[in-house]
Parts: sequence; structure tokens; C-alpha cells
Amino acid sequence: MPRPHLAPPRRRRAGSRPLLTGLLAAGLTALAGAGHAQGPLTLQAHVILASNQGQGVDKAIEGIGGELRKIFRYSRYQLLSRASGRAALKEVWRAPLPGGRTLQVTPLAVQDGLWQVGVKILRGSGPSQESLLTSTVRLQSGGSVLLAGPPHDQGILVIALSAH
Repeated sequence: MPRPHLAPPRRRRAGSRPLLTGLLAAGLTALAGAGHAQGPLTLQAHVILASNQGQGVDKAIEGIGGELRKIFRYSRYQLLSRASGRAALKEVWRAPLPGGRTLQVTPLAVQDGLWQVGVKILRGSGPSQESLLTSTVRLQSGGSVLLAGPPHDQGILVIALSAH
């Protein structure tokens, strides 16, 4: 957010200073609160199998094929599933993953359109649930991150997590 332009100081009449100080304080309070008035975060997760079993990138994820190859260096990238949903601050969104696992995403904070998001991949359910991956990422609305997940079917799961 651009900083407000402040004019050079002028001679003030007696009694004008408290009004100016009050206006500046009100303006700074409004700016500070601007990042907190966000609605729920819309999330989308593409669950991808990265393996060396074959060649190429699934047509459904061609747009991120170059990034996948650059980061993970596998020969085949296949879309297994997609999930989408919404979560407000501190609210948990879950999506099923192959192999009895669950993706859990929790928006933790937001400032100036940049979301801090907790991400977990869990196996099992109830008290015996095991955490396979725990991370915190930053997502800008319209942006995405790639997360390397657990081994799966002679490869690994890659989660392309997007925020809208």
C-alpha cells in the first residue's frame, strides 16, 4: 500500500495541533485495520502424482508443468484429484488425499492480501492420526505454492495449493 504523502510543515495557529494529531491517529488506525477485514479464503488443491513411471505432464496441469519439472525432477506428472473450499481465519479446511490421508489447511493470518497458511498432511483418523507433513506457507490471492508430500504409488504426492 503506498504511503500517504505528507505536506511540509506549515505554521500552525494555536490550538490546531490536537486536531491534526487526531486525524493522523485515525488515519493510521484505518490503515492498520485494512489487512484484517478479509473474508474467507477460497482454496483449491490439485493433488499430483510425480513419478518416473512414464513421461509427460497431464493435460489438466500443463500450466504448471515447467515449475513441476524444475522443482521435482520426475519424468511424469499425473493429476489424481482436485478439491476446493473456503476457510476463514483460524478455520480448518480439509480435503481427502490418496492412501487414507487428509490435507488440512488453516488460514492463520492475513496482512495486505498476503495470507499465512498452516498446511498439514495427516494419515489415519481420530486419536491415532499421524502427521506426515507440517508447514506454514504464504499465499497471495491468485497465487499458489507447490508442496512435496509423502511417497505414493512409486512416486510422491505433490500438492499445488492455490488461493483465490
